[in-house]
Amino acid sequence: MKRIGFPMMRRFLKDQRGQSAVVVALTITAMTALAATSVEVGHVYYAYRQLVSSTNAATLAGAQAMSEALLDKSSSGAYTAEVTAAVKQYSSVSPAGLNANSFLANDQIKSQTLFCSTTMSNAPFYLECQLPPGGTTGYNAITVTQTAQVPLWFGGLRSEEHTSEL
Repeated sequence: MKRIGFPMMRRFLKDQRGQSAVVVALTITAMTALAATSVEVGHVYYAYRQLVSSTNAATLAGAQAMSEALLDKSSSGAYTAEVTAAVKQYSSVSPAGLNANSFLANDQIKSQTLFCSTTMSNAPFYLECQLPPGGTTGYNAITVTQTAQVPLWFGGLRSEEHTSEL
């Protein structure tokens, strides 16, 4: 029986020259993808830590404003407005936020909640709920939630969210 085929194709498949070029090309591609991924993961983690820090700072500023506003303000609305202004001032929300960061995009304060925490009212804190002037509900704690997107250097967008409570 006669073999049918192309002699040039047979010669190409048997020839072993240039194998290392294919292996090197695949290895370089894989190493570049791993390097880009590790840089991107570090970038996202750093941006997340910046978001956590700014959320914690905004929560602390809101908590401090809660105690100061009790003495300064004459209405519940003015009390809440002063606390909100303090939270926005120390948030990462651009351009007013003191913790604005170029690694975060579309950042916003998703929620800010004043409430009376039983944990803070009991031992070991004994921090009673304080009524703002003209208010009907007392507060001794605040929760702030910020959201942001991290513009990736080698990909699309990724959302981050952090909640801080004090």
